[in-house]
Amino acid sequence: MTGSLPVAAQVDLRRQPVEDVLERVEEALQVRLVREALVRKRRSLGGRTERGTWVRIERRGFERIGPQGWNGTEAAAMLQGVAMPEWYQGVAWREPGEPVMWRAEGVAIGSGQASEGPFGVVEEHGVRFPAELPGRTLDGQP
Repeated sequence: MTGSLPVAAQVDLRRQPVEDVLERVEEALQVRLVREALVRKRRSLGGRTERGTWVRIERRGFERIGPQGWNGTEAAAMLQGVAMPEWYQGVAWREPGEPVMWRAEGVAIGSGQASEGPFGVVEEHGVRFPAELPGRTLDGQP
């Protein structure tokens, strides 16, 4: 049955061991994640660092990278006049033997002023994000 699911959906990060991924991200971004504050979602992980920043880690199958894109955070960091956490750095790598990429990004916590906008704002772990758009969840899934 899992063969019919997108590759990334075949692995649920809420239930899979992720210590190797966390260690790889810590080494690449030169941060230490606060394990007690780790947020585990189906295809992403997030956590506060000992430096007071936030790291988001995502696992995405190749079938979604082309149509959905991959570098939205870097592109958004170039925008002027749009409230968003300050982007510091990122790292991406391919999972050997799988049609999957991993991506981790470090951002500031609580930087910028989020606009309430027509759909409101959600605050999670000290970071304010635009609320869901109609028909979309916060992780971008319909």
